[in-house]
Amino acid sequence: MTTVSDETKQKISSWVKTHEKEYIDALIQLVNIKSVAGEAVGDHPFGDGVAKALDYVLQVSKEYGFEVENDDYYCGSAILPGKEIKPGIAFVGHLDVVPEGEGWSYPPYDARVIQGQITGRGSSDNKGPALAALFALRCVKELGFLVKHTFQVLFGCQEECGMNDMPYYLEQHKENLPQLFLVCDCPFPIHYGEKGIMILDLVTELSGNHIHDFHGGVVTNSVPDKAVALLKNISFDDVTAQIRDERICVSQETDFVKVSAAGVGGHAAFPEGTVNAIGILAEALARLEQLDVEEKRAMQFLARMLSKHDGSELGIAAESTEWGKNTAVGGYVTLQDNRLVQNINIRYIGSTDHEAMLEQIKRAAKEEGFWLEHVDNSAPMYMSLDSMNGLPRKILALAEELLEMGPLKPEILAGGTHARKLPNAIGFGPDMDTDPPCLGHAHAQDESVRLDIMERAIRVYAAAIIAIDEMLD
Repeated sequence: MTTVSDETKQKISSWVKTHEKEYIDALIQLVNIKSVAGEAVGDHPFGDGVAKALDYVLQVSKEYGFEVENDDYYCGSAILPGKEIKPGIAFVGHLDVVPEGEGWSYPPYDARVIQGQITGRGSSDNKGPALAALFALRCVKELGFLVKHTFQVLFGCQEECGMNDMPYYLEQHKENLPQLFLVCDCPFPIHYGEKGIMILDLVTELSGNHIHDFHGGVVTNSVPDKAVALLKNISFDDVTAQIRDERICVSQETDFVKVSAAGVGGHAAFPEGTVNAIGILAEALARLEQLDVEEKRAMQFLARMLSKHDGSELGIAAESTEWGKNTAVGGYVTLQDNRLVQNINIRYIGSTDHEAMLEQIKRAAKEEGFWLEHVDNSAPMYMSLDSMNGLPRKILALAEELLEMGPLKPEILAGGTHARKLPNAIGFGPDMDTDPPCLGHAHAQDESVRLDIMERAIRVYAAAIIAIDEMLD
């Protein structure tokens, strides 16, 4: 027995096709707003860029006939009230993006349609999916389906660097929260858990005799694709004689020898296939016989640790059937006043004793002359598929029906989403493996989103609104 009739699916498909250009135009305008969350500016807690993005989506939502709420620029909502005004479901997306970095083939904030994809920072993470949820809500409204429960799209403004937006929302709306939050920031069909996230800095002191500068990476949750060192008291000829690596470029920069490394960037939660440029650079510098003991020791440790992403050099490698493997990625590195700081981004399985893991990292770091600073931990998130009278399991079955792909497996996510900050939250698409692949992925150069995937998301989300409206009773 199907949950959504073929007639309803056909109406939705026709509507999506008719409004395809509107979606493309809206997404291009949204991607072109540089919305990296940062320090507060006036009434904008996360800066002007993400506030401008929120103003845009709320204005568009008004034009589509929705009620809108702006929660002091922490987040905002487009709301479709139910005819019985019952709390229903909130789709959750986010408008902030990670910094663009370098090495793009296409402008990160001048979105364009290429090979059936829209390019630009935030196109897939998470502006495309957030707009898909909004268009799904608009589809239901304009097709005349009268939902009993209130549905909304909640646009977050600080998902990538702190997630202080959702606690603010929960406090402002604690008397009338949605029954369930569906986070549009994961693969279909659903995700019901997220690994724990521990972020920390490994710190050591260098002598400053030869390594004058050493830096790479931009944010903690991205694998860096570039890293640079400036060397002194060592000649260009000595460096080039000892470093022979196609991933390394050596040049003379006034009084310094500049050594640059190129890796393969990507999301810290999904490091498979990435190559950390900091590790490449450290490995190259470790070959230099001119380095003193402190410098060589530090470079060798970074090279070993960052050549892998399983945390084995820190003694924290672990895996389970349900949760997968621990990962540990070097997000960025700095050297100032001979103080080397290597940021580490760890994703760990749900059974981990995070305090015991932290003590193990301290021991491993101490053996290499490093210590820990700025430790931040976010516990794993888990929602049973049988909670809420089995609603997550029912939504899993609904996704299988609407995607028409047969049995699908719910996932534990390595990435951290707003689901870990919200009660009764699961991830609900819209990504899946793509063929052909995207031009670029989230947190990497040339980020893009396939339009056929987003059109499918609108169809699935619209049908899900109608079906879930009945499930809630």
